[in-house]
Amino acid sequence: MNECKALEKFPIRFSNLVVLEELIFSKFKNLKKLLEGFGNLTCLKKLFINECEALEEFSNRLPTFVVLEEFNFSKYRNLKKLSKGFESLIFLKKLCINKFEALEEFYNRLLNLAT
Repeated sequence: MNECKALEKFPIRFSNLVVLEELIFSKFKNLKKLLEGFGNLTCLKKLFINECEALEEFSNRLPTFVVLEEFNFSKYRNLKKLSKGFESLIFLKKLCINKFEALEEFYNRLLNLAT
């Protein structure tokens, strides 16, 4: 999914894709809250979310990504902190974080990712 400029949030029905393993989207200029409709994506292994400049917060529903292995996200101007949900991504093998201009909290949320 790319360049959905008017979208402010994902539809709840998006979570019906229960066997989806890879999700890539970028340039959602007005998306303010992320992952609210992603609760049933328990098979997701790769998640790439880039250039969502209006994003203010991640949902705490990250623990539902029980098999997530790769998470890549970059270019967020308004995101100030990461969700506590990052601590539960125990199968994460690759985490790429780039260009967070307003990020105030980081390391204390990711301590449990150590192997």
